[in-house]
Amino acid sequence: LGLEFHGLGTDESFESAVHDPALWRPATAFRTIARHMKPMLSESYDVLARLYVPGETVCLASSLAFSARVAQEALGLPVATGHLQPSSFASVEAPPYMGMPVTRHSPLLLRRIAIRIADAFFDAIFAPTINELRSDVGLSPIRRVWSRWWHSPQCVIALFPDWYCPLRTDWPPQTHQLGFPLYDQGDVDPMPGPLLDFLHETDPPVVFAPGSGNAQAERFFRAGMTACQLTGRRAVLLTRYREQLPPDLPPGVIHVEYAPFGALLRRSAALVHHGGIGTAAQGMAAGIPQVVMPMAFDQPDNARRLSALGVANWLSPRAFSGARVAQALERLLGDAAVRDACTRLAERISGQSPPAAAAADLVDALRGTDGQAMAVEGARRER
Repeated sequence: LGLEFHGLGTDESFESAVHDPALWRPATAFRTIARHMKPMLSESYDVLARLYVPGETVCLASSLAFSARVAQEALGLPVATGHLQPSSFASVEAPPYMGMPVTRHSPLLLRRIAIRIADAFFDAIFAPTINELRSDVGLSPIRRVWSRWWHSPQCVIALFPDWYCPLRTDWPPQTHQLGFPLYDQGDVDPMPGPLLDFLHETDPPVVFAPGSGNAQAERFFRAGMTACQLTGRRAVLLTRYREQLPPDLPPGVIHVEYAPFGALLRRSAALVHHGGIGTAAQGMAAGIPQVVMPMAFDQPDNARRLSALGVANWLSPRAFSGARVAQALERLLGDAAVRDACTRLAERISGQSPPAAAAADLVDALRGTDGQAMAVEGARRER
């Protein structure tokens, strides 16, 4: 795309992270992320410090881009935080699903306790590493990483529509809610030829996608292939890690390392995946039903939202067997109410204003502002 790129870490460190068995377990997933990202926090801060030109540079930072928030407070770098999923926002009004039986209908005291527990969990994992970098650049320690600190006091961009999760009154007041980005690299990575040929044959397939960084999905794919054999449906298996699949695939099953979701899913019958927000959004945009196997991070929260919208069933990893996936697929594909819900959501997404242009305007509006002053003012207001 012609963008300048600055890599962090090494190929070896990346492969070590994605092959770490603890990465996809609910109890250890965030600790694993924190452990593998710790060596890169100072490295990414140094890159930002080197690139920052006062009055010209602005930064759009993802949820876990902690070095950008530190650079904002230490250097004055203007920062907008971009959150892709509702679980990035703590809300007593309507708590995201965090593994606890707490909803917006629970007693207020229980909701407050749940948020405090989640805050303490995040602080125990991430605050020591963040505060180590902050100490190195002369900043005082912080806490409440999840509920407060990782939101830029200058601008927060929620990249999901209000019908997926409404803007809450206790979210940061500087939050701007847009739609799903939906970018899938289709303009630079077209559909592979063998996959195009496969899609032109007979009936639409079921797509199995456990996440682009998931190198531990052998059981997921095995259950998927069994489900397709039981239902007589064809399958597309998406993974960059071919070693997760058997050497010889059964008839009606094709493996590809990558395919643009926009073009692929419009030609597919259903989507089975891990519950990542990007994959979920593409499935809704294509208007097809989804079976979700949430494991960690934002996935359990997304799975429940998709189910509430009437377009998906979800199965825990322990319950994710070929027979149960087959049952879920047949139930979804045979339900007229599910088809109607899928069609409605696809129409809503196709009618949304392009979020990229609006996000670019929000970020560009920060040009020339003082991120440090805004961070100090934001901290004062919170106190």
